Amino acid sequence: MQGVTDNMQDMQARIQKLAQQMTDMQNTLQQINAHISSAPASTAPSTSNPQTNNTNPGATPDAPPAQTQPSSSQPPSSSQPPSSFQPISGDTLYSNGVRDVSSGHYDLARQEFSDYLKNFPDGPFAANSQFNIAEIAYMQGNYDEAITGYDHVILNYPKSSRVAPSMLEKGRALVQTHKTASAQREFRELIRRFPGSDEAKKASATLRTLSPSR
Repeated sequence: MQGVTDNMQDMQARIQKLAQQMTDMQNTLQQINAHISSAPASTAPSTSNPQTNNTNPGATPDAPPAQTQPSSSQPPSSSQPPSSFQPISGDTLYSNGVRDVSSGHYDLARQEFSDYLKNFPDGPFAANSQFNIAEIAYMQGNYDEAITGYDHVILNYPKSSRVAPSMLEKGRALVQTHKTASAQREFRELIRRFPGSDEAKKASATLRTLSPSR
């Protein structure tokens, strides 16, 4: 118990010593702040530029060169875009998409075809871009999304050479989603609209497998 009492007294002495040190530090900081707050008032006259004092009361002091020359010699940066900037062409954007599909980069290719449709909705590769977006969805197993994509080709680009392939692939996607009756109707419509085409022949072959008795 005596040892504990001695330790407690030693701790109290240390705490009192630290409290005194904190008080001394606060007093020092207050003195420093007082000096800082009074410094600008005493040094303000020395900061004035003697060159701006003009002996002629009616004269106007000249503006500093640093404030006038940049605004007159340099045009705003927003008025002149960098000369190296070249917007990507539709042909390049579509070619990049085809390349990325061939490389298996389907997500990147879908984005490129979507960008083409966004920037060139009436471009020569618009129908192809929409068809490729549907094809990517089919290859990734998103059959409902693929069906919607093929419908966009059929409805929005009725004169495109991609209509017959879209009808064929739409029918196949319907088969994958177990919508056999809808798939049969799509194949028959394809055969009616494009008789003798390769797509019609493939549709006929698929119909025989769906209705072997007929």
